[in-house]
Amino acid sequence: MANDEHVALLKQGVDAWNAWRRENPDMRPDLSDADLEGADLSKANLEGANLRKANLSGVKLIAARLSEADLEGGKPFGGEDRGCEPSSGRPKSTRP
Repeated sequence: MANDEHVALLKQGVDAWNAWRRENPDMRPDLSDADLEGADLSKANLEGANLRKANLSGVKLIAARLSEADLEGGKPFGGEDRGCEPSSGRPKSTRP
Protein backbone atom coordinates (compact mmCIF):
# COMPACT_ATOMS: atom_id res chain seq x y z
CA MET A 1 0.00 0.00 0.00
CA ALA A 2 1.32 3.43 -0.93
CA ASN A 3 2.60 5.85 1.65
CA ASP A 4 -0.10 8.55 1.77
CA GLU A 5 2.47 11.27 2.40
CA HIS A 6 4.45 10.26 -0.68
CA VAL A 7 1.33 10.26 -2.87
CA ALA A 8 0.27 13.66 -1.51
CA LEU A 9 3.73 15.08 -2.24
CA LEU A 10 3.67 13.78 -5.79
CA LYS A 11 0.23 15.30 -6.34
CA GLN A 12 1.64 18.70 -5.34
CA GLY A 13 3.57 18.61 -8.61
CA VAL A 14 6.90 17.55 -10.02
CA ASP A 15 8.80 20.58 -8.70
CA ALA A 16 7.69 19.92 -5.10
CA TRP A 17 8.35 16.20 -5.53
CA ASN A 18 11.85 16.68 -6.93
CA ALA A 19 12.70 19.18 -4.17
CA TRP A 20 11.63 16.62 -1.57
CA ARG A 21 13.72 13.93 -3.31
CA ARG A 22 16.78 16.22 -3.20
CA GLU A 23 16.23 16.76 0.53
CA ASN A 24 15.70 13.02 1.15
CA PRO A 25 18.10 11.22 -1.20
CA ASP A 26 18.10 7.97 0.80
CA MET A 27 14.31 7.69 0.99
CA ARG A 28 12.73 5.01 -1.20
CA PRO A 29 9.32 6.41 -2.16
CA ASP A 30 6.42 3.99 -1.76
CA LEU A 31 3.83 4.59 -4.46
CA SER A 32 2.71 0.97 -4.63
CA ASP A 33 -0.95 0.54 -5.56
CA ALA A 34 -1.26 4.32 -6.04
CA ASP A 35 -3.77 5.58 -8.58
CA LEU A 36 -1.66 7.91 -10.72
CA GLU A 37 -3.85 7.65 -13.82
CA GLY A 38 -3.36 10.56 -16.22
CA ALA A 39 -0.71 12.29 -14.06
CA ASP A 40 1.97 14.39 -15.71
CA LEU A 41 5.17 13.07 -14.14
CA SER A 42 7.45 14.50 -16.80
CA LYS A 43 10.93 15.12 -15.38
CA ALA A 44 9.97 13.51 -12.05
CA ASN A 45 12.72 11.80 -10.10
CA LEU A 46 11.20 8.37 -9.50
CA GLU A 47 14.54 6.59 -9.09
CA GLY A 48 14.20 3.61 -6.79
CA ALA A 49 10.49 4.24 -6.22
CA ASN A 50 8.19 1.36 -5.40
CA LEU A 51 5.51 1.59 -8.11
CA ARG A 52 4.34 -2.03 -7.80
CA LYS A 53 0.76 -2.41 -8.95
CA ALA A 54 0.40 1.35 -9.39
CA ASN A 55 -2.13 2.54 -11.95
CA LEU A 56 0.06 4.28 -14.52
CA SER A 57 -2.53 4.43 -17.30
CA GLY A 58 -2.13 7.58 -19.35
CA VAL A 59 0.76 8.85 -17.23
CA LYS A 60 3.21 11.24 -18.93
CA LEU A 61 6.79 10.24 -18.16
CA ILE A 62 8.70 12.44 -20.58
CA ALA A 63 12.31 12.60 -19.33
CA ALA A 64 11.31 11.01 -16.01
CA ARG A 65 14.06 9.29 -14.03
CA LEU A 66 13.03 5.68 -13.40
CA SER A 67 16.27 3.81 -12.78
CA GLU A 68 15.88 1.13 -10.12
CA ALA A 69 12.13 1.85 -9.90
CA ASP A 70 10.02 -1.24 -9.22
CA LEU A 71 7.26 -1.31 -11.85
CA GLU A 72 6.24 -4.93 -11.37
CA GLY A 73 2.54 -5.56 -11.76
CA GLY A 74 1.78 -1.94 -12.58
CA LYS A 75 -0.99 -1.16 -15.01
CA PRO A 76 0.42 -0.28 -18.45
CA PHE A 77 1.64 3.22 -19.16
CA GLY A 78 -0.35 3.96 -22.27
CA GLY A 79 0.72 7.58 -21.87
CA GLU A 80 3.73 9.46 -23.10
CA ASP A 81 7.12 8.15 -22.09
CA ARG A 82 9.38 9.86 -24.59
CA GLY A 83 12.90 10.34 -23.39
CA CYS A 84 12.98 7.50 -20.89
CA GLU A 85 12.78 3.75 -20.74
CA PRO A 86 10.78 2.34 -17.82
CA SER A 87 13.22 -0.52 -17.33
CA SER A 88 16.30 1.65 -17.01
CA GLY A 89 15.37 5.31 -16.91
CA ARG A 90 18.01 5.90 -19.57
CA PRO A 91 17.28 7.99 -22.65
CA LYS A 92 15.84 6.05 -25.54
CA SER A 93 18.14 5.42 -28.42
CA THR A 94 17.35 7.46 -31.51
CA ARG A 95 19.31 5.08 -33.72
CA PRO A 96 17.37 3.07 -36.32
